Amino acid sequence: KDLVPAAFGPLGVVVAGWTDDELETVVAPVLEDSFAGGDGSAATVPVRVLDKADMNQTLQEVLESLPEMDSVLPPVGDEAPVARPMVIFSGWPPERMLAAVRQLRIHPQVQRSAMSAMAVPRAMGKQMNQLVEEIESDFNLNEN
Repeated sequence: KDLVPAAFGPLGVVVAGWTDDELETVVAPVLEDSFAGGDGSAATVPVRVLDKADMNQTLQEVLESLPEMDSVLPPVGDEAPVARPMVIFSGWPPERMLAAVRQLRIHPQVQRSAMSAMAVPRAMGKQMNQLVEEIESDFNLNEN
């Protein structure tokens, strides 16, 4: 059994905990470069920014809204409550996802290590607040 499952779900990422500036100058360029495989070709990766209301939706519902919610920023004060920046990858080949995670980890403008996860079939029915809690818990276990 593979440790890292194959790409699953619609292409995109779900993010929270980043500033608007970080999303524009760090996250989007890193994701696009990593997804393109660093070969200089342009790749468009839909970015879904979580807000408070999304925390009661399932991962499936959030991912289904990728096309119409791509790059839509929540109103100030309405951002999803997360302990630190987070990226959930959907539809990414594992090696490209790992390259993006590495780039975000070493990027000079990223102040705090980001939590990362990938969409898998068993997570699709979970509410975002439960999923974020599990991702935070996993991150904290791996940090120490």
